[in-house]
Amino acid sequence: MELEKDEHVILDDGTLGFRKKLTLTNQRLIVQKGKGFFKVSWKKEEEIPLEEIEEVYAHVDSFPPMSVMKLTLKNGRTKDIRFKLPDSGMVWASLGDSGNVIPMNVKSITDRWVHAINDARRGKE
Repeated sequence: MELEKDEHVILDDGTLGFRKKLTLTNQRLIVQKGKGFFKVSWKKEEEIPLEEIEEVYAHVDSFPPMSVMKLTLKNGRTKDIRFKLPDSGMVWASLGDSGNVIPMNVKSITDRWVHAINDARRGKE
């Protein structure tokens, strides 16, 4: 991934699913997709400039129980981002009490990204 002049990574490697990840810089939010089998290279799939984000917050869906990062863009579009736990975390979460409880580590991942994006947006104002 090429960074622009005066751009730096704030938060990286938000796992979105199989070979999809999220990167936050001081200028944009970037969704990348991995290509390749033995040697994975990351290609930009989508990017959202921070100045286009109106609001970002964490939301808890009750069924299925999941923590979601919701983005509202200034053009009126909305985007939901669901983070995936690493496979070891998925196994651990499945051993939980009832299966209806959102694993705290998923919620903390979502909250971490929400706070980082909001802090980066404040820096752009």
